[in-house]
Amino acid sequence: MENTVNDYQQIKAALNKYLESGKQGKSAVMKPAFHQDAVIYTSANGEIGGGSIQGLFDIIDNNPASPDIESEITAIDIAGTIAYAKVESNKWLGSRFTDMFLLIKDKSDWKIITKVYYTHP
Repeated sequence: MENTVNDYQQIKAALNKYLESGKQGKSAVMKPAFHQDAVIYTSANGEIGGGSIQGLFDIIDNNPASPDIESEITAIDIAGTIAYAKVESNKWLGSRFTDMFLLIKDKSDWKIITKVYYTHP
C-alpha cells in the first residue's frame, strides 16, 4: 500500500482536532479523532498511569481552556495502515508536553489509538 499526501493531511487533521480541543476546553472537538477503544498513558515519578481515553476527555472538560497553546507536529511516520506521530506543546494548562501517538487507518479515516505523553518539569 502506497501512502499519499492525503494520508499525511488526514493524520495532521486528527492531531489538530486534539490540539484545538485543548484550546477550546471541549473534548467533543477531539473525540472524532480517537478510536472508541483508544488508550492514554504516562509515566510520572516512575509510576505508569493511564487507561481509557475517557480519562483525557474528562481532563479536557473539567479544566479551563488553554487558548494560548503553542504546538508543533514534529514527526509523522506512516507504514501502510499504521502511523506514529509526535507533537510538542507549550502553555497547555500551564505545562509543556511531549505527546506520541499511534494511529491506525479505519477504512478511509485515520484514528488515534494510543496517546503516550511526558510532562516536562
